[in-house]
Amino acid sequence: MKALKTISAVLLSVAVILSFAACHKKGETVMTVGETKIDSGLYLAFQYNAYNQFISDVGSDPDNSIPSSVSYSYFNDFSHPEDGTPRLEWIEQKTKELCKEYGAVWSFANRTTSPFLSPRRTPLLSMPPHIGKTRA
Repeated sequence: MKALKTISAVLLSVAVILSFAACHKKGETVMTVGETKIDSGLYLAFQYNAYNQFISDVGSDPDNSIPSSVSYSYFNDFSHPEDGTPRLEWIEQKTKELCKEYGAVWSFANRTTSPFLSPRRTPLLSMPPHIGKTRA
């Protein structure tokens, strides 16, 4: 009986560990902005940022009197105070906007046409010609 309990405990713990490990593929692309791929981890970070921005905007609206100790589910029925967009729609729009901004900055930073990044140009700081030469 003791062996059966031990085996079942080990099997259940292995099942729990495997269920946590199988939730997400590494490098899974959720969306592409230009040539920039947004993976699921980054998309989730932008979505979390958008959700917190929504709560901050609703909380700072003088028309809403929000108690000091509320759970996040308290905000489910609110719409955004600036444009009246429902919560889920506003968060989705804001997440896509953040992804597009990230894609634009990433592609701008990776351009090789910039004179500062081009390998054909001389370095901005170069060594004087006499450094490194031995005296005869």
